[in-house]
Amino acid sequence: MPMEFLRQVAEEKLPFTVFAPSDIDKLRVLRAAGLVTAFIPPAEEMRSGAEMQKAAQVLAITAKGIAALQGQLDDADLLAPSGPEDVGSAKYL
Repeated sequence: MPMEFLRQVAEEKLPFTVFAPSDIDKLRVLRAAGLVTAFIPPAEEMRSGAEMQKAAQVLAITAKGIAALQGQLDDADLLAPSGPEDVGSAKYL
């Protein structure tokens, strides 16, 4: 779990743009865990066959993400899928 990246994001003004492919990968993990809401455009295939990843944006840290930052969740809670209750409870910082 890229919790250190979540801590970095929490210090930024949102929406926060992410450019580095490695950070976008971390953002995908955080989004899948329900810790953030983010827009991550699909990678585009170039003529050479390589993929180009456009910048992504962190839109909000969810209530679950804030709880994780505050140390209120254990590893099992972090890995549990987020329910529909988290969808409307995102915190826009």
